[in-house]
Amino acid sequence: MSTPCLPFVAPKAIEVMAEKGIDISHQSPKQLNPAHLSDHDILISISCGVQDTCPALYLKDFTDWGLDDPMGQPVEKYRQVRDEIERLVLGMVGK
Repeated sequence: MSTPCLPFVAPKAIEVMAEKGIDISHQSPKQLNPAHLSDHDILISISCGVQDTCPALYLKDFTDWGLDDPMGQPVEKYRQVRDEIERLVLGMVGK
């Protein structure tokens, strides 16, 4: 069992991250499979739709933020999701 992923990073995701000074243009989506689970202290899912395929669902330290997937949406939706992820991450690290 593993999570499905696209073979590329969405161009709008690259665009909105560049607005924050973060270059993700050379990144690529990576499939999560059970072999990866021992390498992490906590795993977070940012989008819905993985409930039946994500192997991390069975971990004690798994969190699903339930954010909307911006794929196919206007660039403003990507900005909203980016900003919400930033807010949640900063909340986790106590900033």
